[in-house]
Amino acid sequence: MMLLTPSWSLAAEELVTLATRQSIPPYVNAGAVGGIEIDIVSAIFAEANIPVKFEQMPHVRMLPSFVRGRVDGVLTQSATNKTAGCATDWYMAHTNVGISLASNNFRISKLSDLHNRTVVAFVGAKGGLHPDYGEAVGKSPQYFEGDFQTTHVELIYKRRFDVAIGDEWILRLAQREHFDRTGMYAELRIHTILKPSLFSARFYEQETCDRFNAALKRLRVSGAYDAIMTKHHERIAIPGGMR
Repeated sequence: MMLLTPSWSLAAEELVTLATRQSIPPYVNAGAVGGIEIDIVSAIFAEANIPVKFEQMPHVRMLPSFVRGRVDGVLTQSATNKTAGCATDWYMAHTNVGISLASNNFRISKLSDLHNRTVVAFVGAKGGLHPDYGEAVGKSPQYFEGDFQTTHVELIYKRRFDVAIGDEWILRLAQREHFDRTGMYAELRIHTILKPSLFSARFYEQETCDRFNAALKRLRVSGAYDAIMTKHHERIAIPGGMR
């Protein structure tokens, strides 16, 4: 599909509107007023001296809105996606992991170790993750995908499932919120069995991508990028909560 003419001029430093996801803490908070991803992208645009505004919408609408010229850029696109516009360097990684009760002492170091474990995961995991994941959980004695990852830690605590699959920091936040709400705590073990998913932004012009990339590089070199990540991680993590 042909792209529309960009609605803003890079030279004029006009406000850039970016399509971003609906609320998905700790990455994007309600109203896009903060979160790991929002804070990182805001810092990149501040470093590039470009004003930015976030427009939240369902993920399935983000790229079509960009292609149709309704927004100036789009976030959280697969770094390997070669569709509309230019892609920036990756600025955000989601690492999907398995978690289990440390007291169970499960040995899970590869996907095939899920064959004999009951598993709960986020909706779309079986079709969206690596094909080997679908094969592995296809041999699980019980497999369930649920909308609310915030409840998956509780299901592990109650031993309804052996393993929960999801983004590491969404699950860490779920454990923290459960602890704050109930006072209940159990040590959880992280099983790194999937490679991180890397995400880029997309814009109309290569010059915009180049400025984004240059600002991102400066933030990485200065330590500002890591400082944003550390701030959020320290706020979420329970000391000794997941290992």
